[in-house]
Amino acid sequence: VELIVNLLVSAGKKPAVVKKEIQGFIGNRLQMAMFREALNLVEAGVVSVAELDEIVKSSFGRRLAVAGPFELAEVAGLDLRLTVSENIYPTLNNSTEIPKILIDKVKNGHLGISTGKGFYDWTPDSAEELRIRIADGLSEISSWNIAEFSGKIQEE
Repeated sequence: VELIVNLLVSAGKKPAVVKKEIQGFIGNRLQMAMFREALNLVEAGVVSVAELDEIVKSSFGRRLAVAGPFELAEVAGLDLRLTVSENIYPTLNNSTEIPKILIDKVKNGHLGISTGKGFYDWTPDSAEELRIRIADGLSEISSWNIAEFSGKIQEE
């Protein structure tokens, strides 16, 4: 394990040593927990797909590019996170069932960019625009001055 960790670090990666075996990768598990709640909010008619995407992109998604969930909790204060948790946790989706909205999309062949339809309608041009936007955004994030950005997080 130490050899592989050192190899990855020397290649510029930031490996984590997983302490026990679980289903899936850590990042995928976190992403799927957020996706489950996003599907729930859309399916319940709380928010549209486009509005939800905009909320993530324009708010906490930016913060997650420079600080992890525990770091952000420490900045906000664990007492505040406890209060928010007490109010929100009981209402979060914790179903083990796959949301019907996702099952229906796949069943109808609406798989996303590959089929031209998913939660959004895609043309080759709009799909390419998204790919470019993602690549440009990741490139921009990699050039950020983290010390400068951390001051902006505290202002938010």
